[in-house]
Amino acid sequence: METINTTNISSEEKVKNLEIVSDDKLVIDFINKAFQEKINISEFAKIFKELREKYKETSFIGNRKNNSGIIEIGGDPGKSGIERKTNNLDGVLDYHFETDDDVNKKEIISPRQAAKKYFDIDVEKGLASMDKAKRRNLAKETSIVRYLEGDGPNKIILDFFDNGTGIRQLDFHKTILSLNESNKIGKLHLMGQYGQGGSSTFNYSDFTLIASRHHKSNTLSFTVVWYKQPEIDEKKGSYVYLTHNRHPLAVKFENIKDLPYKKGVFIRHFGYDLSKYRSGRGQGSLYLLLQKSLFNPPLPFYFMNKVDSYGNRTIKGSRAAFLGGLDPEDKDSKLEIIYSDSISEKKISGGKLGSIKIEYWVVKNVRSKFNKETGKRDNPVNPLLNHTQKYKPIIFTHNGQTQHEGSNSLIKHQMGFEYLKDTLVIHVECDSLSIDAKRNFFASNREAAKEGTSEYSAIIDSLVDHLKSDSKLEELNLKAAEEIASDDETLTKSDLQKDISKFIEATGGTFAGVMGQSPSGKGTVSVPGTGNSGGG
Repeated sequence: METINTTNISSEEKVKNLEIVSDDKLVIDFINKAFQEKINISEFAKIFKELREKYKETSFIGNRKNNSGIIEIGGDPGKSGIERKTNNLDGVLDYHFETDDDVNKKEIISPRQAAKKYFDIDVEKGLASMDKAKRRNLAKETSIVRYLEGDGPNKIILDFFDNGTGIRQLDFHKTILSLNESNKIGKLHLMGQYGQGGSSTFNYSDFTLIASRHHKSNTLSFTVVWYKQPEIDEKKGSYVYLTHNRHPLAVKFENIKDLPYKKGVFIRHFGYDLSKYRSGRGQGSLYLLLQKSLFNPPLPFYFMNKVDSYGNRTIKGSRAAFLGGLDPEDKDSKLEIIYSDSISEKKISGGKLGSIKIEYWVVKNVRSKFNKETGKRDNPVNPLLNHTQKYKPIIFTHNGQTQHEGSNSLIKHQMGFEYLKDTLVIHVECDSLSIDAKRNFFASNREAAKEGTSEYSAIIDSLVDHLKSDSKLEELNLKAAEEIASDDETLTKSDLQKDISKFIEATGGTFAGVMGQSPSGKGTVSVPGTGNSGGG
């Protein structure tokens, strides 16, 4: 097998070899079969083997043999897929930016501003501001995630399509097949910045088919990525991709069938390991992952679910749901918001680290109740679990993408809202942090924050102080404690006494007269359902 490093190609050769188009029937048949919706993984492996018997040349991802360490940095196959989706959205925004003749377009310095200019999406309210039908149509026209059955949850077929700029044949090696390139650093209208996120999906696929038609080209260029096992004298293998004459293969676009868009990027993962996300909806589902990981995306996109009964959905981010932006098919996910606070901007370290924007919602608690007739507790559906991860309701975003999810223990212990920890959802927008603050707060894999830094402490302290200053939250926390105490089947009598006593102690006796406490604060707490009526 010949492996070529594309950095050795001269500039003269690059011009000479621009768009080398194949009319080989084997190549044309391969790409058309590979993109059929009903193809299975073994069928793809068979036709790819036939192609490889004729086309043997390969190149290294990122132009480096030692590339597995960077590609395998992601620890979650679902979140790696989200990086593909942000690239899709960037492709759409970039197409409209690049084809815009407005001399003032350089004033667009964020993806949200680009979405406002090109799609008239409100900057503050985001996708919740759109008409439902218009939002759904835009999602279908913008980009698609398609979830196909494959060979079960350990080996699915996962597609990502966008109706965006697309990539030229000669540019594959420095864009979608590169590592840590600076393609997006100067493009403030895009979400991406690190130049490596999407490549982490290679780690979870047997094969990844990547194809693209640039909007100014009449050809479809494509390649296949896979992991090449190490030689006997090597510690690690490498991720490689198929090339011919040092470039991806290319065919005339008129020979292509079954693609949803006439331009853009088309990626299909064969044998993708999504076993962590087996559910159709709610916790442990790909649907929830898409909604919460792109909590406030600049554009909607369409989720085509070909596996279970939940069907197709418009993905607009969980924030839209908290602002009332639901679609007809989301009726089982409708939230009852009992309190919300509008966006507040908080300077960090006096403004030296920039600022964050904070908003939050308290959702009506859906608790199980004891059924005296059956002698069992019911198990009501909690719609909140279709929008946030159960134990991580504090969402930190940058350009609409979730970068960190804070635990509800922060709500319970540092904010002191023990009885709101399961119903309070907090959104922290970090777009306006300083460059240094972002660098020291966010990890490059976007899976968690750097919790040991001074920037992290300053941001958390500001967040905690802001919420603790809201007297309405104190009132709701108290009310939630009363509701728990009124259900004598929720806890044992002894647990209730300890729980409420601990709450009164934590509030410093602020809530005099609560649950039997005398106005002086010297009386005894009466615990409903315990038989304790005061001094006995």
